[in-house]
Amino acid sequence: MKALIFFGLLALCPFCCNGQLGNLGDVNLQRITRTNSDYSSFLHYNNSVYAINEHGQVAIWDLSTLDTVAFKYNDTLSYRFLCIAIDKKNAIYFGTNQGHIFRFQPVSKEFSLYKKLRYPVHHIFFNSENHPLVITPDAVYDPITKRQWRKFKNHTEGMIHMKKVLGLFRKRIDTYFQPPHYTFLDSKDRLWMTACFGEFGGDIQIFDAKNFRIAPNQFDSINLGLTFPRSVFEGSNQQIYLTSGLQHFSNSGEIYKINSNKSVIRIFESSGLPNVERKTGKVLSEGGLFIGPGAYNDGDSCIYFATTRGIRKIKTDENRATSADLVINPMIQWGREPLAIGVAMNIKRMEFLLDGRLLFLTAKDGIGVLDRGKITLLH
Repeated sequence: MKALIFFGLLALCPFCCNGQLGNLGDVNLQRITRTNSDYSSFLHYNNSVYAINEHGQVAIWDLSTLDTVAFKYNDTLSYRFLCIAIDKKNAIYFGTNQGHIFRFQPVSKEFSLYKKLRYPVHHIFFNSENHPLVITPDAVYDPITKRQWRKFKNHTEGMIHMKKVLGLFRKRIDTYFQPPHYTFLDSKDRLWMTACFGEFGGDIQIFDAKNFRIAPNQFDSINLGLTFPRSVFEGSNQQIYLTSGLQHFSNSGEIYKINSNKSVIRIFESSGLPNVERKTGKVLSEGGLFIGPGAYNDGDSCIYFATTRGIRKIKTDENRATSADLVINPMIQWGREPLAIGVAMNIKRMEFLLDGRLLFLTAKDGIGVLDRGKITLLH
């Protein structure tokens, strides 16, 4: 109990940021002289990758040459970039911690102010009719009509208990907005927002971005409060997949197929402790896989996903996969899971390009490009 309170108090400690930033006119295009490999988000478009690092700086790579250019702040800017988005007309947008939404012109490298909100802009989405939606710290927000949605049904029993222990509220509250760790807008205009807290569980919130309403997040054969969602993505025929994984004394993970009627099929699972020979220390079996985010590859109809033992894949033409083939095992850094026992997944997001290359966002080593068995890390 003391450890629980200690980690909870650590989470409430504010992070201090020194230095002041300049106006938009002071942002110049130049090469990065000091690399920063901790990126929070990325976007690929028109053979370029855009990424935002932990200091709110924007880097751009040309995927044909893997050369890097960057927008680098000077010391007079008053805001930091938090997110990147692209609309249905292929216009690029950036959100800031001061509520700006900027439209960006890739050719001229110019910004123009699209909206100024009162809230930090953590995510931006555009539905099939090109209507914008924004995720702020405490709501899904429509910047056109100024409507907000907060009353999402939540199932994260562990986090509810932790907040009660810390005295954040006295009674059980299970309807609230949980700022997501991972977001995905599918082809049916459903906005999937997931959060995972290690041993304390996780949850999924769903928003209907076509009809502008909170969507049900109950499924027939999965307890969301006992899952540890790492990604949601779409396969062929608009099929939705969910990856879930935990590293807590041992490794475990699952991949679920979510059907249109909200029925769920577990198509892959892995768990178990390593088996080590006591006398020699020889590893007889490595135990389960801690499963992270995944992506669907049209080229071979496989799901690729990150694990504690490399990037692996399974075929999607079976309802049940018994093993996962190793694709590649990149040498990238691991960190500690905040608030929980165990390690944090070292890959945070994966996406395939139309040419078959795999992009993946790491926790500490920049952005990986997997091309024909070779990995290039963009820092």
